[in-house]
Amino acid sequence: MKSFKFLLKTKYALLALLVTAAGCADLSVDNQNSPTTDQVLSSPADIESLVQTGFVSWWQAQSDVMLMACVWVRMFIPAPGVTLT
Repeated sequence: MKSFKFLLKTKYALLALLVTAAGCADLSVDNQNSPTTDQVLSSPADIESLVQTGFVSWWQAQSDVMLMACVWVRMFIPAPGVTLT
């Protein structure tokens, strides 16, 4: 019985070693969807699109922060005419 458990543990250890070794393989892949800086800034329309996208992202982030702040304020400050006892 002990030899069976030892054999089973050895198989699992070898399997783990094999998976670990396979995971260390070189996985370099060229990203064809990632343009260079020269490609992104090659025309005025591209620059305009970059600025618009950046502004929209910034605006949405700021709006979410302000919305969260308003929610927190409303949770702790009672509405006018309401008294806390």
